[in-house]
Amino acid sequence: MDALEILEHHPKGKEYGHICKSWKIFSVFVDDNNEIMSMPPLINSNTVGKIDESTTELFVEGTGPNLNVITYAINIIAASLYDMGAKIETIEMVYDDKKVGKDGKFDVPNMVPKKMMIDYEYINRMLGLSLGKKEINGFLEQMGFGIDKADNAAALIPAYRADILHQADLMEDVAIAYGYDNFTSEIPKVATIAEEDAEDNFIRHISDIFVGLGFTEANTYHISNKNELVNKMALGEKDASQVVELANALTEDYNAIRNWMLPNLLKILSENKHNEFPQNVFEIGLVARKADKRKKSEEENINAGRINISSLTTEETGIEEFKHLAAVICHNNADFTQAKQVIEYLLKLLQLPNEIIPVEHPSFVPGRVGRVIVKQNKDDKEGKKVAFIGEIHPKVLANFGIETPVVAFELNVSEVFEMLNNGK
Repeated sequence: MDALEILEHHPKGKEYGHICKSWKIFSVFVDDNNEIMSMPPLINSNTVGKIDESTTELFVEGTGPNLNVITYAINIIAASLYDMGAKIETIEMVYDDKKVGKDGKFDVPNMVPKKMMIDYEYINRMLGLSLGKKEINGFLEQMGFGIDKADNAAALIPAYRADILHQADLMEDVAIAYGYDNFTSEIPKVATIAEEDAEDNFIRHISDIFVGLGFTEANTYHISNKNELVNKMALGEKDASQVVELANALTEDYNAIRNWMLPNLLKILSENKHNEFPQNVFEIGLVARKADKRKKSEEENINAGRINISSLTTEETGIEEFKHLAAVICHNNADFTQAKQVIEYLLKLLQLPNEIIPVEHPSFVPGRVGRVIVKQNKDDKEGKKVAFIGEIHPKVLANFGIETPVVAFELNVSEVFEMLNNGK
């Protein structure tokens, strides 16, 4: 079986082949018997590479795009095996690139510690202490560092400590050795007046309204999976492209950040079919979606500085976050009118004029779904689209194993909060 066959036919190749789909060259390790020892990052050999109770010798190999990262990984594994009583032997690596190591040659693992000068003044200033050099050196030695005998102001960083990059890292280890419980609490010389976050207060107010209407509040995970967020909700590729997927998901059940909350509430209903009806459930929480990087206008920047907006896009991630309110009503006679009454009652209490216009949405029954438009005042002709409302499509209910009619809506609380503040 060659590399392309592994991608097409091997179970791990099918599952993780997308990682190297665009590669033109593959790393494949083959022994003298032409047996594949490893094909990073997909498989290892079940013959040469299998480890059991009788294994006495290990060949540790690391492959990756960054030599520094791989070197640290090998050092960490070697140090762990050494602590378990293993004898560690090195291998000389030879590279075509003469800039690597010494003329393209270096030993792996390389357990020679790296040297970093100790900024005693910085450590004391950041910790609020007055420790002497000898004390700081002692604390670093407790944390596994060496102290250069030729220069007492230099720490010797163990080869497996990839996390030591800055003086702040040395300072943190000194603090741990000193003991967090030994720090004395001090009242800051700054006068402050505590105030509850306005958006949190607004969300609690909405929560109280729904509890008063007989709804039960849920609190589900922010992390979900693409199957429930997209496939079970009968959505297409365009909606799927907005889902923020985790880069290194450990399970298929939790591989994406939710971009809306109705799938989570439908899952709750599917797991409570044995309980009595009606089941009225709501949740207020964070959702995230991909968004284009945008430049704010001067007016937007002014508003962002004036109120607490949680729907801002970070340029580093390109992810937009919102607070959403989702609610479901589940019983034999659940219909569009009941959900309409609830959301109109909420917006009336918030003194926001609104209207519902018919739209199409694959998760809802055609002709029984609408878009809620909220206006800041009666003179506002355009308004802002802040919610979907409708009867959940039978196909979606079947995907979740729900046999009882469900009507639902999902409201962008962040947008509503922003409108209320900007209208003041």
